[in-house]
Amino acid sequence: MFVYVMAWDDKGPSKIGIAADPKKRLKALQTGVPHPLRLRHIEPVGLAASAIEREVHRALAPRKLTGGSEWFDLTPVDAGIAVQNAAAAAGVLFDDKATPHSIHHAAVLRWLKEEAKREESKDDDDEYDDEDRPPLDPPNPMHLIARTLDAPRHGRYGFNDYLRTWDEGMWLRWAFERLERKAPNGRRLAPYFEADDYLEKHASKYGRHVHDRWIEWSAGRDLSAYEVENLVEVWNKFIPVHNALESQGDPEPVLGIHDHVDDVQLFSLGGDPRYKDPECLVFWHDDFRAVVIPEKPIKLYDISWGAITKLFPLGSGKVSGFVAPPLPRDIWVRPFMPWLKTARERRDTALGKFVDNPDKRYPTTAKRERRDGDGLTHMRISLPCTDEYDWL
Repeated sequence: MFVYVMAWDDKGPSKIGIAADPKKRLKALQTGVPHPLRLRHIEPVGLAASAIEREVHRALAPRKLTGGSEWFDLTPVDAGIAVQNAAAAAGVLFDDKATPHSIHHAAVLRWLKEEAKREESKDDDDEYDDEDRPPLDPPNPMHLIARTLDAPRHGRYGFNDYLRTWDEGMWLRWAFERLERKAPNGRRLAPYFEADDYLEKHASKYGRHVHDRWIEWSAGRDLSAYEVENLVEVWNKFIPVHNALESQGDPEPVLGIHDHVDDVQLFSLGGDPRYKDPECLVFWHDDFRAVVIPEKPIKLYDISWGAITKLFPLGSGKVSGFVAPPLPRDIWVRPFMPWLKTARERRDTALGKFVDNPDKRYPTTAKRERRDGDGLTHMRISLPCTDEYDWL
């Protein structure tokens, strides 16, 4: 995608928009303009096109002309500079070698220079000068990337279903409750950023990665019937071994320890009736996060006194789900664009190898030496949000 600037002379006005083929767009627009239009500036920005267009239009709002949302009282040269300034923070999207860390570092340096200029031009005698100057924040490249991506359209599950399998999902819901707003439907990212900002202002250390989850979800897809069938089989085979270990009074604590089969960790998530959340299973691998959800409510686990957990099979009920590739831990220091291009391929390869492996390693009732990461079950339980101090 490209951000372009069009004008019929060097004095303006200028049109700023986005198109996959600016020349084709020029021909389409020329039929409604009495003067011969020319392309004055073209910036290749890839996935960042929509975000950069929005940022340019926001910055140039005072110069917008009536009669068209993309025409500005601006020379083509000045319009081109505005486009380049907005595109600079998104360089990671069209530079295969750039990392989010390097882009963020460069953006912060530009931000510091701009702040220095603002201080130099500040009128010390004008007590209202600060009020007229909107605060500038260094752009977060992951935030910008997320704004350019759309969540995939799944049959029954949206961004909320994926978000709730991470800790920040619960915290964002808490923020929406405090804001007295209905939780969004997952089709737009902007409301989640508003709740995210609320958490930041209230000094919460949670819920600060909603843009990461949106990027992951943009590379998600529905699970096939074959994949769901095999994941259910993994869960049902794991149950008797787990319950046998629990009945033996294994000294390893239940809460806070991962179930695992091969290199996949298993989680069982409790549903929350307030949000119509069903109980579900999460299969967590470095390259995929698969969520399996029963169509009808099914009891998946029960916790008795002493934190002894008994698991229950999914049975023959209809089950479906979705899968997405989680961002790697080193995402800030690795080139982002290559990761985004290959995320879907790595997700499907890893999931396929796990599903089709006939020799999956399940826990055993035999006595064994403890190793780091070895253990029983990690349960997450929905808790009521009744008091602000219960959470912060």
